[in-house]
Formats: sequence, structure tokens, C-alpha cells
Amino acid sequence: MKTVIIFFTLLIAVMIAFHHALQNGEFLQYIDEHPDATWAPRVTYNIGQGYYMLQNLDEATTYFIRVAQRYPNLPIGDNAYFAYLQCQDDKGTVNRGVLIEGYNAYLEKYPNGLHAETAKGRVDNYLVSGGR
Repeated sequence: MKTVIIFFTLLIAVMIAFHHALQNGEFLQYIDEHPDATWAPRVTYNIGQGYYMLQNLDEATTYFIRVAQRYPNLPIGDNAYFAYLQCQDDKGTVNRGVLIEGYNAYLEKYPNGLHAETAKGRVDNYLVSGGR
């Protein structure tokens, strides 16, 4: 029983430390400065996904756009760019004109991307329905 208590105490301490590192930017700095960060795109994207699931769209956009800008030629760059746009769309406060520009920029960068058809559909829908 003592071992279980120690394990969960350490686990909670690590979780708190990681959350603190996320909040104050230390984790992003660590990723930026790590000499062999081949894991960085996936981890950064997954953190964005976590924030998206929690509906913390501002934090999610930070992580998604970071992946899209730093690793645009990796397949995850395509997903991250679209996820960034999805967050902007979900906020409900971003002007449709800005969203149209964003989706068009996605289509320029990834004309045959994983989300190209969805992006085209959204541009068409926003153009038909007019701006906000």
C-alpha cells in the first residue's frame, strides 16, 4: 500500500510540474533548444489536441500553428494547419473573411492535402453565406 501511495504522489507531482512547464512556456523552450527533437512535432501536436479536447482553443491554436509553421513539410504539418483553422472556426469570433483567407492559404500550401476537400467546402459555404 505504501508503494502505491508513493507512486501516485510522484505521478501527481510530475503532472503538476508538466502543467506548470506548459503554462509558463518552459516546455516550448525545451522543445526549441533540444538538440535532437525528432519527437517534437508529434508531442507539440498532441498537446494541441489535448487543449482542443478541453476546448481551450486559444492554447490549442498556439500549439497547432507552431507545428504548422515549424514542420510544414511533414504530414503532421498538414494536420496541424487544418487543426489551427478548425480552432479559429470553432471560436465563433473570427471573421468569415479571415477564415476564408486561412482556408485558401491552407489550399495553396496543401492543394492535395488531407483536408483539402473540407477546406474547399468551407470556403464555398462562407462565400455563399457572406461575411459576418
